[in-house]
Parts: sequence; C-alpha cells; structure tokens
Amino acid sequence: MKTRIELADLEELIAENNYPQNFGGKFDGIVERTYSAEPWLGKGSYKETFFNGIHIGYGDMNLSRTTSLRFVSDFETVEMHFALEGHTFTKEAFSSKTYEFKGGQHNIVFATGFKGVSDWSQGDMKIFEVNLLPEFFARHLPDGYTLFRNFKKAIDQKNNALLGASNYPINAQMFLVIHDVLTCHRVGEFKKMFLESKVIELLLLQLEQIAAFDDNPLSTLAPRDIEKMHAVRELLVENMSHYHSLQTLAAAVGTNEFTLKKGFKEVFGKTVFQYFNELKMTHAREMLMKDDLSVGEVSALVGYKNPQHFSTAFKRRYGITPIELKLCR
Repeated sequence: MKTRIELADLEELIAENNYPQNFGGKFDGIVERTYSAEPWLGKGSYKETFFNGIHIGYGDMNLSRTTSLRFVSDFETVEMHFALEGHTFTKEAFSSKTYEFKGGQHNIVFATGFKGVSDWSQGDMKIFEVNLLPEFFARHLPDGYTLFRNFKKAIDQKNNALLGASNYPINAQMFLVIHDVLTCHRVGEFKKMFLESKVIELLLLQLEQIAAFDDNPLSTLAPRDIEKMHAVRELLVENMSHYHSLQTLAAAVGTNEFTLKKGFKEVFGKTVFQYFNELKMTHAREMLMKDDLSVGEVSALVGYKNPQHFSTAFKRRYGITPIELKLCR
C-alpha cells in the first residue's frame, strides 16, 4: 500500500509514502512520520500517524507558488477530508471526475487505485485527512439515507466517488476534535485509544451533518454569497478579542444583515454569534491547556471584559471552570 507524489510540471518525485506492511491486516503498533515541505513546496510539513487500519495526516504549509502535484496510489481508501485553509483542485487521470476544496470545507471520498493531478494554491495550506479501510468505514455508515446507500454502492462497485456532490462547512465542533487530535500527548495504547475515539467522533459529526443536508437543500445561496459567509467566518477567527455586530460584519463582506443571518446559519448550521462563541471557547480552552497565561489574560484575549463572565460561560460549555482546567494539565 503506497502513495507516490510528484511535481507534475517537472515529473520530479517528492515522496513515495509506503504504509506499514501489515496496515491492512493485524496492526498492533503505532507509526508516526513527518515530512518537510522544503525544498519543493515551500515552508511547513506533513505529519502522519498509522494505527489499527487508520491513517491520520496533517499538512501545514505555506506554498511559495501555485503547484501541480501528481498523485498515484495502489489501494482502496475512504478519506475524511478537511480543507482547513487553502484551495485545491484535483482531476482524475482517466475520467472527467474532479474534486475541489476551499478553506473551511469537508467531504468524504472513496478512491481505489487513484491517479490524478492536484493543483494547490499559493499561500497558506492546511489539510487534515483521515484514511480508513472501507470495511472500517462501512461498520459506521448509518442505514436509511439515500446519499449513504449510493456511496456504499460506489464502494462495493469500486467506483471513485464523493459522498456529497457539494462540500460541507467545517463547524466549530469539528475544529475542536481536529485540534484534540493534533495536540494529543498520550503515548502507546492510550494514544491509539484516544485517537480512534476522536476519529469516530469526527466521522459522527460529518455523517450527522451530511444526513441533515441530505433531507434539505444544501444551499439556496448564490456561490458569491456562500463565499461571503466564509469571509465572515475568517473575520471572526482572526479577531476573537473584538466585538462584532451583524451590521459591521455584513458591511465588511459586502452584504446585508438579512442575508448574513440567513446565509451564515445555512452554511455553518449555527447563528453568527453561536458560532463565534464556540470559536472563542475552543480557543480559550487551547490557550489554557498549553500556554502560561492567567485566566484573566485568556478572558481578555477572547473578548470578555469580565473574567467572571468568561468563567461562567466556560463552565457552561465544558462543565469545568478555567482554573480547574489549568490545575488538571
């Protein structure tokens, strides 16, 4: 089981990634690897973890230019794909199938013996992906949804496919689970248990959201308005310590309050302020867990003037106060 990656324009080998020999069978260990993005792509790295028939990959790079990569793999996989930042466009070599991801989007892909070329945009590129053996994925696929049945049929017939014709928005819960995976400090069997539970939780969140969209139209918004909703999300992420009104957010991306209220909830499944509060709590939890900051400093960094109000909101979210969390580190 291996994946080969080349620079498409130069046909220069970047990496040949061999999965552990017993990955598809009895696999008792845990293997971790890190690849540097230099000198072919730019700054950054790609990290991966293998265990129990599961592969987790995380790429955090800054690409010096728009880059075309040729991918060739010789095995079947179901991939939970999360485009955290950046833009990729992939085309299969022997068909008209294409796969496009923009920052903040996710989907589930089935690929067997994949061969194609992927264009990666210049600038920040962050990708999180989980590759599952098809039999592992099938055990967790709910019945009763046409979209899921069609995807299972594609897997059985060994046809490359996306679960959803359109991608789905990465919500705050998904970001939190991904963060938990990337910051896991456990080792050995405890790490395997933790990561497998997080993979299943993340798959649950994906399938749950996709099932909800399967019962409803994915979006009634025009593509340009969907882009504006993602721009609002970026504003919130980059300015967590500031107060944001609907009026100022709408004006910043060139829309109106009505479209913002309706469109943001349609795209991300929550109101602007529900989403913003979840983001702030997630970021606060991250800082409390790994930074040497006081509760008051963290409170200010996520926009709370009163640390007591922050502590109350934090406990409502996580069932533990910020001080208790710091003591548990």
